[in-house]
Amino acid sequence: MLSIICFDIAHLPLHIGQGGNAAFGCIGTAFNDVFKKKKAAEYRSTDFGITTEFAKYAQQVGVDFFSFISGQGANAKSKFNMFRVKGEAEEFIHLMKFKQAAFLRPGSLNRGADATWTEQILTLGGLTGLPVSRLAEAMVWMALNQVESMKPYEHKEIKQAALNFKNLSVI
Repeated sequence: MLSIICFDIAHLPLHIGQGGNAAFGCIGTAFNDVFKKKKAAEYRSTDFGITTEFAKYAQQVGVDFFSFISGQGANAKSKFNMFRVKGEAEEFIHLMKFKQAAFLRPGSLNRGADATWTEQILTLGGLTGLPVSRLAEAMVWMALNQVESMKPYEHKEIKQAALNFKNLSVI
């Protein structure tokens, strides 16, 4: 089902997204698949292709704020595929000229029960790493408070934005 959704983003009716002012791209490849050469095309299709198609759709429907989960070390000129693909996605979205864009570059993410064995090792069984719920809170806070036209957020800034979210008072 995911592949159908991924490739149909370009064909989504515009009325579905109209009226929204923020879009959040949260797609990503499981960490232990990122480094497999045989999965390089699939990784690019997911982390660059879906992200940029979603950004194009968001722009078509008039979204002002676009945010997506990039990656720590993102750099379009990197010799490492993982960092290069994320950096290329950042550059693509930067050129789209959203009123505001946020590139989140977290370190290890803690997906709890959904974590792969590699992610479990990297987060010491969930004791470390940024919980994905905190990442979501940070994205919402950024949409409500970011003043820069384009801003990359590193791990520490993402954690602070999540804390700031907790202090929001809803009227």
